[in-house]
Amino acid sequence: MQAVFLLVDGMFLQERKRIAQLAASAQLAAVYGFREHVDAGGLISYGVNLADNLCRATTYVVKILKGAKPGDLAVEFPNKLELIINLKTSKALGGRPFADTCQRPLCANSGHSQIRWR
Repeated sequence: MQAVFLLVDGMFLQERKRIAQLAASAQLAAVYGFREHVDAGGLISYGVNLADNLCRATTYVVKILKGAKPGDLAVEFPNKLELIINLKTSKALGGRPFADTCQRPLCANSGHSQIRWR
């Protein structure tokens, strides 16, 4: 096995430091759904930003407090996804395989995703 994709789950998020350490000790490239995994030492995450989602949730609370019926509110999918790459972890795994990623127009110019190098 050369890589692992970790499912989005609260338990995995809680144990993110230990999971990142285990992946690093096994020399596994790991892809996560939350940026917090990369902040804890993981290699790559692609998904929504939890902090942004919490801010978006407050708009629902405000609408409900102003009298809107929860059943009448539209369900929204986050329109902002992030690709976060941890260069320190990438280097520890043997290189920087994502160096040219920022040069790809699909990633660098897309309004729906962003790349941040850690």
